[in-house]
Amino acid sequence: MYLDTVDVIDNDGYAIDLIGANNIVFHDVVIDNAGNGLELSHCTDITIVPPFTIHNTLNYGISASYTDLNLNNVTITECNGYGIYSTYSSNLTLIDCTISDNGGGVQWVYSSSSPSKNVYIQRCAIKNNTGHGVFLSLPQGSNIIITNTSIVNNSGSSTYGIYCSFVDSSGMFIIEKNTIFNSRYGIYMNNINNGFISCNSVLNNYYDGIYLTNCDNNTIYDNNISSNNRFGIYLYNSNNNNIDYNDFLNNLDYSINIIGSASNSIKLNNFNGNNYGDVQASDSSTNNRWNGTALGNYWSDYTSRYPNATNNGAIWDTPYDIDGNSGSADYKPLVFPITNLPPVFGAPTPTNGSTNQPLSFTWSIPITDSEGDLFSWTIQCNNGQTSSATGATNGTKTLSLSGLSYSKTYKVWVNATDLGGSGLYTRKWYTFTTKASLPPVFGTPTPANGSTNQPLSFTWNISINDPEGDTFSWSIQCSNGQANSGTSAANGTKTLALSGLAYSTTYKIWVNATDPTGSGLYTRKWFTFTTQQQQNSPPNKPNKPSGETNGKINTPYTYSTSTTDPNGDQVYYQWDWGDGTQSNWLGPYNSGATVSTTHTWGKGSYSIKVKAKDSNGAESNWSDPLTITMPKNSALIPYFALIQMLKQFFERFPHVFPILRHLLGY
Repeated sequence: MYLDTVDVIDNDGYAIDLIGANNIVFHDVVIDNAGNGLELSHCTDITIVPPFTIHNTLNYGISASYTDLNLNNVTITECNGYGIYSTYSSNLTLIDCTISDNGGGVQWVYSSSSPSKNVYIQRCAIKNNTGHGVFLSLPQGSNIIITNTSIVNNSGSSTYGIYCSFVDSSGMFIIEKNTIFNSRYGIYMNNINNGFISCNSVLNNYYDGIYLTNCDNNTIYDNNISSNNRFGIYLYNSNNNNIDYNDFLNNLDYSINIIGSASNSIKLNNFNGNNYGDVQASDSSTNNRWNGTALGNYWSDYTSRYPNATNNGAIWDTPYDIDGNSGSADYKPLVFPITNLPPVFGAPTPTNGSTNQPLSFTWSIPITDSEGDLFSWTIQCNNGQTSSATGATNGTKTLSLSGLSYSKTYKVWVNATDLGGSGLYTRKWYTFTTKASLPPVFGTPTPANGSTNQPLSFTWNISINDPEGDTFSWSIQCSNGQANSGTSAANGTKTLALSGLAYSTTYKIWVNATDPTGSGLYTRKWFTFTTQQQQNSPPNKPNKPSGETNGKINTPYTYSTSTTDPNGDQVYYQWDWGDGTQSNWLGPYNSGATVSTTHTWGKGSYSIKVKAKDSNGAESNWSDPLTITMPKNSALIPYFALIQMLKQFFERFPHVFPILRHLLGY
């Protein structure tokens, strides 16, 4: 939607109220004498093209929730509420905007559920508001940059020129080249760490020029902090801050007042006419340093306080005592004011104290001389690698680092000397920690862990990769005793050929990979698989029955056979006696065992055969037959009478006619 040449005048409610809108472009909009100016909620892709003016609303000029604002050349004046007000929103960009004569300038605050925010304000005029000039209360990880902006005459009873607070640790924080005067506090900082406050004019504020509470490791550099009605800088419960190259002039109380703060560094500042000509600074804390190793600060009242002191042309021989109960002093007080500044360091890349850095990278830092003088610079790491140059101009300086060790904290020293101007130097050190080396990582094996129905011979494999690309040693071992291994291996798939496995058996595979060239750490893990069940096969055809081939009728004879089962199952046998009868299934018997059974016949010839079945019911083929013969009766003598006669004869003469006896079965 494109809103072009919109005039909203004399409207008691919201002039423009958008909820859930997206892709909206405002152009040539004037809102005058409305209840509220522009209300945005849950909107995205809002573009405001100048001219855009909001004037004389009963409440806020622009109110935004869950909506990012990007404003360029917008004018908001004479609104009873804040010119710009937001909760629950993420990003605010103001460039070349005028926000004046409202109930407040800019208020951008967070809720407990808000994501990190980015606030960027450049070349704006935020003035003559009865509330705060810029009030920012942001969640952890947010970034604030305010540059080249005039924040003046925001003069309510408890107003801040700039108020910045983070709920936890801050991201980037830069307040640079701004003019801030005629507020209750010029710059008020709460819970800000690792920030830069430089090149600002902080003047004529009703209380303090700059107030820091719970702020650590900040740099306050090259500011003009003058004519404030109380302290130039007030440090409360704030540690390890650097206050260098600032001008403190005619602040009505102490130029710097330190309470409950330790290990702060104050050097190379000009202190002139503060505290009505009395002692110009106070320190009621411990371990604060009021001079560097070579130079301290310039104190305009030094000669009146120490009329008998002597100097070497640069430094007085008598320390300048600081008020307060800490016993602090400047042991290197300067004879002359500082008129030329040394080079200034920006934020290094990676940031100071950063972790998880690679073993090879380029460390860099911006170095700038505010007067544009040429300078020499040196960057040195405690691993021995260095980089340097002379006759350098402003810009980013680098040091290439390589061959670093895992999980190690390194220190980088930076020095820059203003050869063409003051001859002064800036020295500072930074740290970073390299990443921890990780052991090799296993992928998903093939077959998958816990898989079933695997064949009795196959190749088991798994991918092994070292995150840093180091070579490694590896081994794969199966619980059946088969194994494979390698050394100085590269990332990729490793295998183990398996054979001779048993049916229906669960095997365990152990895998080990060790990173000997990196961390020395290892990864160990085991996996399982189960082989397939054996397919059932019927018993083999039984052997041809063995036993008598001729016999007497009605007499039991024993016959034997055997067979084997391919699966080793137990076996049952069924006999076909050739006389029209079959046995029941006899058994079970172990595979391969010889089995016997008996049967009787009448006279005649018969074919005996046998078959087998296993415990799963699978039957074999019939065996080859065995033919047997039983004797026949004589045709000349009645059968019963002949039998009786021969029986009596052979009983009387047992040893005669042995062949006949055998043939007749006696």
